[in-house]
Amino acid sequence: MTTYQDHSEELTGFNDAALSLQACSESVWDKLFDINVKSTWALTKLVAPHMQKKKKGSIIYVGSILTLGQLIPHNAVSGYLVSKSCLLSMSKMVAQQLAPDNVRVNCLLPGLIKTRFGEVLHADKEIYNRILPIIPMRRAGEPHEVAGMAVFLASDDASYITGENFGIGGGTPSRL
Repeated sequence: MTTYQDHSEELTGFNDAALSLQACSESVWDKLFDINVKSTWALTKLVAPHMQKKKKGSIIYVGSILTLGQLIPHNAVSGYLVSKSCLLSMSKMVAQQLAPDNVRVNCLLPGLIKTRFGEVLHADKEIYNRILPIIPMRRAGEPHEVAGMAVFLASDDASYITGENFGIGGGTPSRL
């Protein structure tokens, strides 16, 4: 049985390895897409029919505001960004397909959030100090700040919202 600890170490390892497309090995590329795209697609295929049958539901994908290129250059963690970019399009396409059955699909785009996975950006003071001036709120976000938006999107208060991508980045531009 895989534990959370084992999984998080694995994620940290591939996070560090995927710094540029040229440096990204095929195995890291496959892992990025398996975790970020294929698993999202597979879970959607599993849950959507049940939601469609009930004529109600909310699916929330987690992309990244980094895909918009505001915080770090595109050549940094580019394999990760490419895989997360797929979720923006997937949320819009799946939302259109499931909307007639009253199933909503949206995508969160967290910015710099203080999580273990994000340590590559916020734990290194030099990197963190380069990123902070780009964030209008001049701080990293906390996990509960992303969770609040997820709770809202899952609630009936968001019953008329679908096909949207929501930036949660302390004021970092999230619209193209």
